[in-house]
Amino acid sequence: MFCGYQTAAKIAENGIFLQLSIKHKIINTKSCLEQIKKIQSHSGADFLKKLKELFVNKTVQANYGKYKFYRIDDVTIDKNVMNHTIRRKNGINSLTLDNGNHEEITLFQYYNHCYEKTICDKHQPLFISITKDPKTLKEESIYLIPELLLMTGLDDDIRDSDNIKRDMITKTKLDPRGISI
Repeated sequence: MFCGYQTAAKIAENGIFLQLSIKHKIINTKSCLEQIKKIQSHSGADFLKKLKELFVNKTVQANYGKYKFYRIDDVTIDKNVMNHTIRRKNGINSLTLDNGNHEEITLFQYYNHCYEKTICDKHQPLFISITKDPKTLKEESIYLIPELLLMTGLDDDIRDSDNIKRDMITKTKLDPRGISI
């Protein structure tokens, strides 16, 4: 569980007020791929529909690099780490292949080279997160690998556990008398 703050400044008749709220983000220890395997074993023809219900518009955390958070906008079963390629730009983060060229590489090669991550399930579906470049405001689709992502929020197992709920309440509820400013 991550503890953080959210701030907002508001202008009122008496001056400027700063609103400070405590926020908590719960990170599940199960990878998204584990959740996918669970769905796959219990569903048939409606597999993609169930995947989208579970993941679209949810936030996940990358389990590599800078541990960024991503919002999932779509799920594709047509692409995987072996058949989806990316072209790296020239520069610091570029991947130069053995022949010295900057060519298209698979996601499998990219994560193996840049993050030293070996993808176990080469045929897992991919998540799509759409981001905007802050400079150009162009939308870009980022393809994410479920095996390397952690779910945020509460899953059904946690919601049904009274012990976990009690633990969370004791960690998230603060006594106002104990807060010093």
